[in-house]
Amino acid sequence: MGFELVMVHLTTGGDRRLQIFIDAVGGITLSDCEAVSRRLSPLLDVEDAVPGEYSLEVSSPGIDRPLVKPEHFQEALGERVKIRMKARYHGRRLFDG
Repeated sequence: MGFELVMVHLTTGGDRRLQIFIDAVGGITLSDCEAVSRRLSPLLDVEDAVPGEYSLEVSSPGIDRPLVKPEHFQEALGERVKIRMKARYHGRRLFDG
């Protein structure tokens, strides 16, 4: 379909959501998200990839896109970024610069 899979996230708890973040050169439209959702939904149901009830959300990563692949970091060179650490580093978890 010509889209890049940026990240997949499954929320847990009462309202389970399978979030699929996609991107493409030139950006993503609502129609793109709908097309990917329509294509993925039956495949996920047949394969039972996520057992139990959940809602499927397909969207672009947005302006606060996570940097998850090496090329994302390369593209962000010279830009202002926020880094949130799992463990404290020098007493801090959030870095901005």
